Amino acid sequence: MGKRLSRWLAIQVLVSFVLVSLVVYFVIANHLASRQFSGLQEKQVLIEHMLEEFRQNPVLGDLRHQLDDFLAGHNELQVVVDHEDGPVVYAGKLGFPVNEDVQTLMFEAVGFDNGGRPARVAISVDRHADDELLHRLAFTLIIASLLATMAVVRGVYWVVNREMRSVDSLVDQINRLTASTLESRLKGEALPAELLPLVAQFNDLLERLSLSYSQLESFNADVAHELNTPLTNLITNSELALRQCNGNQVDASVLGSNLEELHRMSEIIRSMMFLSKAERGSVARCERVASVARIALEVVDYHDAVLSESDLRVTLTGDSAAYLDVALLKRALSNLLGNACVYATTGSEIDMHISSDLEGFVRLTVCNRGPTIPAEEIALIFNRFYRSDSARSLSDRHHGLGLSIVAAIANMHGGQTFATSENGVTCIGLTFSG
Repeated sequence: MGKRLSRWLAIQVLVSFVLVSLVVYFVIANHLASRQFSGLQEKQVLIEHMLEEFRQNPVLGDLRHQLDDFLAGHNELQVVVDHEDGPVVYAGKLGFPVNEDVQTLMFEAVGFDNGGRPARVAISVDRHADDELLHRLAFTLIIASLLATMAVVRGVYWVVNREMRSVDSLVDQINRLTASTLESRLKGEALPAELLPLVAQFNDLLERLSLSYSQLESFNADVAHELNTPLTNLITNSELALRQCNGNQVDASVLGSNLEELHRMSEIIRSMMFLSKAERGSVARCERVASVARIALEVVDYHDAVLSESDLRVTLTGDSAAYLDVALLKRALSNLLGNACVYATTGSEIDMHISSDLEGFVRLTVCNRGPTIPAEEIALIFNRFYRSDSARSLSDRHHGLGLSIVAAIANMHGGQTFATSENGVTCIGLTFSG
């Protein structure tokens, strides 16, 4: 916006200066022309007075002498006296220029000689000095217009950029807003008065969004809490009934199926309760861990049965110390490894890599070989309940919250998640502060 305003202002300023310069130029040019013509008329009066004296005392030498005295010190003037059908009576300076820069005033002197013939008198003035002055004036006005335009544009650009800093600060405040910081409000103390109504309206919007989001989160937490109790009761009763079915295969099958679904629903509710707490600002209980690889190996051992069943092998490379919540890290690693086990090609190898960067972040990556996730879906896999089309057949075992929990755990540790999938290799992981 600063460049656009400066460009339009530059055009307006330049046009204004050009118009002013043209007015100044033509006013001065007209003044010089008027002054030259007035000067010629004054010279005509003086010469007519000399010619009147010559008629009273017709001595041609005296007239020529008077005209010589008249031209003395006036290098820009020339006087010629002649007859229309006769010789030149007087011609002033030799070598006087005859060009378009010379302005001439001609008049007749009646009864100039005894024969009564009129004499023609030509008074010429060389306008070269005035024309040179006009040329310099035009050059000066052009340079002054350009310099003034540049100065104004630079000044305006600086002022606009300085004023735009307040807008940039407002943009920074807006960029820092997230679902977990909706209770924050924009600060308008350093902003121009023109932006204060916008800030007030935006803060009102944030107030409404924060209230709605809090109500939604409270609703989710309340629903999860309220459903958890009856589900726990149903699970307990089903387990008791299953033990007391006295070998009835039909009852045992039904109760077993119901119990499996109840456990699944209970897992979904626990996951939703965890995500709700994480988004409402729950913090990780971090402690210093000397080896992240040791924790990763414990998670691998926990999944040993699933790995053996799918004929999968896990290779672990790298290690790092970190400051983290061990329980949450185990949960995130378990979700990543479980996700890799589900989609890995049977008999393939799952690579788990741990590294740290110069900024102090630990990076944990789990890669498996299997179907490639389309590029348009890779950014959606961390959304709640999101499953790709190829994964919907597994919806009876996986509810689509595992990677959302991984993202929440990464966020609780000040990190983030990442995912890539190309050439049959899918890598998903998270970073957290070391």
